[in-house]
Amino acid sequence: MPQFNRRELDERSRQYGFNRDTFEKVLRLKIILEYFNSQDYLKEHLLAKDFFVITENISYQVAAGNISKELLSRIMTAIMDNTYDQDEELKLEIYAAISKES
Repeated sequence: MPQFNRRELDERSRQYGFNRDTFEKVLRLKIILEYFNSQDYLKEHLLAKDFFVITENISYQVAAGNISKELLSRIMTAIMDNTYDQDEELKLEIYAAISKES
């Protein structure tokens, strides 16, 4: 995992209007997802296809601070339990979180 320069992270996160620590977490998640996507086995297994689609859609909202740690944990658990598609309550909670005005 690469080491990030705090000053550069600070500048880039401010440029995009994000919290530095959250921005760093999203960058690290992006690296992990790119690695998964570059590996044929991982790309085809471990629920990777659904995982990439769902996490790609929420990563911006995480970086913007709209999705809490608790909600993100519930989302990831639902993906791994293969219940995400059927969990309407979770989807409504996600919608409510990303629809809030800053």
